[in-house]
Amino acid sequence: MFEKIRNLKNKKGFTLVELIVVLVILAILAALLVPALTGYIDKAKEQSLVSEASMVLTAAQATVSEAYGSGAIDNTAAFTTSAKKGDMAKQIKELSETANKADAHWAITLKVADTSATYKTIKIDTLEYTDGKNAIKYTEGTGWGPTLKGQTSVTAGTLNDTDTNG
Repeated sequence: MFEKIRNLKNKKGFTLVELIVVLVILAILAALLVPALTGYIDKAKEQSLVSEASMVLTAAQATVSEAYGSGAIDNTAAFTTSAKKGDMAKQIKELSETANKADAHWAITLKVADTSATYKTIKIDTLEYTDGKNAIKYTEGTGWGPTLKGQTSVTAGTLNDTDTNG
């Protein structure tokens, strides 16, 4: 019995080969997981961009509908002389919660949805949105386009986030 205990005391830790095998297995697992994780991170950032742009789209449609109802936009989707584009842009920023995002910019164009109806519906025709790193474009009828990686600006529209009441 004392001999077994003495043999256990002499055996200390792992051999170098065992440690190398474990490290190789860990390296293989890391090589497989890192690309998968970066793919998930990219998808999450893209979904975040679409989510922010959707909030802008919803806020813009609400603001445009309110402006049409109050007479600031006429039935041809043009702004009247009473329109205060700066106030509308500010309202869209506040409703979409993008007012505190300095790099976020958007631009919208409007259209009349049903020209034959007595009571016309003014809709958002296009929305371009950028978070300062990537951009995305919405078009009425087709929906969201692909993420435009690296695009940091938007094409000027009928109503822009930089508009003032001027």
